[in-house]
Amino acid sequence: LGIDASALYDQREAKIKVGNTTTKETLRSQAINIPINLRYGWGLSSMANIFLFAGPQFGFNVGDKNKSIFKDAAEWKLKSSNFSVNVGLGFTVLSHLQVSANYNIACGKTADATWTDVSNNIIKGNSKNNSWQIALGYWF
Repeated sequence: LGIDASALYDQREAKIKVGNTTTKETLRSQAINIPINLRYGWGLSSMANIFLFAGPQFGFNVGDKNKSIFKDAAEWKLKSSNFSVNVGLGFTVLSHLQVSANYNIACGKTADATWTDVSNNIIKGNSKNNSWQIALGYWF
């Protein structure tokens, strides 16, 4: 039983295409994430162990917070920070090589969007960034 904390650089991209048009846009977010996980593991042998972990993750946006897309028909505004929860599992081999995977669940909206439709109506929405995370580490 233990606590696992780290600081991670995270860059995500989303490609957006409207209908059958050739117009495409890319949204990019950059953040420093700080996960703090409670971790429980058990040994399979002297050479390997498996562990489960869960805990909060605090994210801070370090990239552009606002983006106009589709010739200013839409505006995307990322939040400066976000809070999420990790749930995952992993294994360690030969006491040095570690592989893990987790699902990151956003606990609030991570961005607000405003766009204008073909009838010039203004539409507002928001988004959440739930994601899978895969990690590979080597312990010295």
